[in-house]
Amino acid sequence: MSTVYSNTLLNLAATSSRDGSGGLYYPQNLHLSTPLVVQSSGSHYIISDSTAWQRRIEDGPLNHRAWVQQERFLAPRVVHFSYDQIWWQCLEAKASEAFPFGLPFDLKIKDEEAESHNIPADIVHPEWLRWVEGYTKTDITKDSDRLVATVGIANSFTNPLDPHRSVYLAGLWWQDLVVSLLWHSTESPTKLDPSVAPSWSWASVKGEIMFDCGNMDSRNPAFLPPGYTDPDPTAYISDEHLAISILDSYDPKGSLNPSQGGFIRIRAPLYRLTLSGTCQRPKDGHIQFERTRVGAYETPSPLCFFDTNHLDDESWYHASDWSDRRTYFCRFLPKLSLPGDAGSEPDAPGYAAEVKPTGLILEPTGQRGQYLRIGWLQTHTDDARSKLEKHEFLEDMDDGTYVIDLV
Repeated sequence: MSTVYSNTLLNLAATSSRDGSGGLYYPQNLHLSTPLVVQSSGSHYIISDSTAWQRRIEDGPLNHRAWVQQERFLAPRVVHFSYDQIWWQCLEAKASEAFPFGLPFDLKIKDEEAESHNIPADIVHPEWLRWVEGYTKTDITKDSDRLVATVGIANSFTNPLDPHRSVYLAGLWWQDLVVSLLWHSTESPTKLDPSVAPSWSWASVKGEIMFDCGNMDSRNPAFLPPGYTDPDPTAYISDEHLAISILDSYDPKGSLNPSQGGFIRIRAPLYRLTLSGTCQRPKDGHIQFERTRVGAYETPSPLCFFDTNHLDDESWYHASDWSDRRTYFCRFLPKLSLPGDAGSEPDAPGYAAEVKPTGLILEPTGQRGQYLRIGWLQTHTDDARSKLEKHEFLEDMDDGTYVIDLV
């Protein structure tokens, strides 16, 4: 079907219909499709609803369906039949009955980041991550289809001239694994059956996710606005700051199919982790652990600040006792302060900012050096090396890092 949609001339979308019986057309109200023009002092002003595209199209019932994301993404032109009017979307423009020559800028701005057509191969990373974040907000009837429904999109991102950049692993790309592994759920996630996806893949969780890389994404020039020149590139995280390296991977199902039994072999710092006490933060209502202990270091009093943790299943926070669960912190980034002008405003380029140790919460499977991902952690604690036993790793690199497998 991905080939069908990518080769269509025109795709008709019943965007406001909740199911197959809704149809394309709604009773027409000309007031909704006619711009409001106000004349004042000899000038004409057009009054528009800046949220119209977001509410009618992005939030339309049809676009909450996971499979539709593939259809919409791959089709070169889409006519959206909405309850207020007909909308148009193609590779060059968006328009509507109210604005047949193109939408005003303020109607399109929220959707511009999600534009994914004609993407250069060298910036596949940010565009793919943005698409995945939107995709995880959609609904799918069969959880087992979560990765299957992304295959058509993934094929459009592959670069036949650079096979290394086209290695696709259960919803992630080989060249971007370090950044892509640092995802976490935003609210009330549910961990799916291991047959759906490996634990390290975002597809292993039901619920909306986001990629939170602790400023790591700033090292990638693709994240900077077009034409922007960074006045102080040393103020951003670079590859030399990364504590993790990807050594190998295995996907028995093939590069563009869901992975069952696959693994990623990494080299990274690994510490024993103790989690205790859950609470609900008043700011965002997120349930998380009140205290964390990384190696010999424990989070300061919760009255000061919290470590931020996101488990991959909300129900795990309600477990009666975590003292019997053996958990580990796999650190991607160390605690460091980025250079810059300490007197500048936080939003200004070159601002000196502290990066907190960020990584994954892991749990051993029982096989030597093999771990399941169970969450994401950003901590205030200093680095604390844990001397691990042989069954806890595949290889000790004698520099504070260990070789392990994520499954």
